[in-house]
Amino acid sequence: MLQALVLLKMRIEAFSLWMFVNMMFLGMWCYVYILWVQYWRYIETHPVEWGASSGANANNSGQQHPINPFGFPEEMVDFIVHRHHNINASSDSEDHLKLTLFKSQLLIQMRNALITEAKDHRNPYGVTYHEYGKSVKKIRTMRRLMCDLGRVGLRTLLPKDEPFHSMGMGNLLQPSNILDGVFFNTCAVVTNAGSLKDSRMGEHIDSHDAVVRFNHAPTSGYVKDVGKKTTIRIVNSQILTKPRFEFMTSPLYRNVTLLTWDPSKYKASLTEWYGTPEHDLFTEFFHMRVVNPDLEFFLLHPEVMWELWEFLQRNTPSKILRNPPSSGFLGVALMLHHCKWVDVYEYVPSMRLTPRCYYFDKMEDVSCTLGGWHPLATEKLLALAMSTASDHDVFRRGFLRLKGFSQVNCP
Repeated sequence: MLQALVLLKMRIEAFSLWMFVNMMFLGMWCYVYILWVQYWRYIETHPVEWGASSGANANNSGQQHPINPFGFPEEMVDFIVHRHHNINASSDSEDHLKLTLFKSQLLIQMRNALITEAKDHRNPYGVTYHEYGKSVKKIRTMRRLMCDLGRVGLRTLLPKDEPFHSMGMGNLLQPSNILDGVFFNTCAVVTNAGSLKDSRMGEHIDSHDAVVRFNHAPTSGYVKDVGKKTTIRIVNSQILTKPRFEFMTSPLYRNVTLLTWDPSKYKASLTEWYGTPEHDLFTEFFHMRVVNPDLEFFLLHPEVMWELWEFLQRNTPSKILRNPPSSGFLGVALMLHHCKWVDVYEYVPSMRLTPRCYYFDKMEDVSCTLGGWHPLATEKLLALAMSTASDHDVFRRGFLRLKGFSQVNCP
């Protein structure tokens, strides 16, 4: 009897010890998990400091510096790098770590922007969601995204389109769609991003067969960074209608193919759009066609921008801004129809990320990168998903590389 009680006591003590050890391990892992969750919550709620640098990052000469990709003081950046790599680690491994952390932080910021877009209730164009996002249950493959985008026809207004034909203005419209029957091997789509300043990508851009630029972005004075070749310039209706852009007289809009667009109401007819354009581009468009009949000047069918918007919403699980996509996304979609390869410069920001909106202007605004009017975060995430470029090309050199639709085997 006594032996049985001693044995029982030993078993109880052993079980208690076993329970204590397990509770210790469980407590330790719970603590680690809580730390991990709090870390990522901190990352998500402390975005990249888009503004000017301070301390060691300041530069009294005004020279542009790449943004700190970590959103932390420079001393902490160095600590993080050397904490994960010993002090003798190669510079390549340090660069790779910085690139990886920058990419992670940037993607977090873009996803946060998507959340913000979903909460935006503005609807100036009368857009209907159609519950597109609810159908996104699986990760879209590159091929599936490309095929879906390729179904959007990039068409411009033609002479028989109403009400222009009946009003006697049809003869001032181009007889065929933009780039009809034209195909290039390599194309460059050059954004106006501030991070192109000091990029020295000009020679790389000019090596392409065709180069697309936007609005009033200049090349003179910035050739080393953005090149000088311009094949197509896409301009929104504000460029035509606001005197400060000098549309009728500036050499920026000569000796190139021009494409202009203006947002219509969602599902509006051409007649409704002509009666109530957002900016009255028709006066300047038709005047330019009269005084420069040889200029290849095209007017985008307004349905195209909303078809591109539907592509974005259809492939995004959350609701996006109910405003049309950017001219940049229009340029990408257009050239994918006419090029074997398309390189898109600083559409997804590289590690040269700066608060500047444009490489040719000192204005600073975070919405130029993450979106405030266009659904930019959605555009850029989907463009990144379709890119074949390496992380080094995207986040170091500053360009995406997309296959043209001719290279994609679609059903």
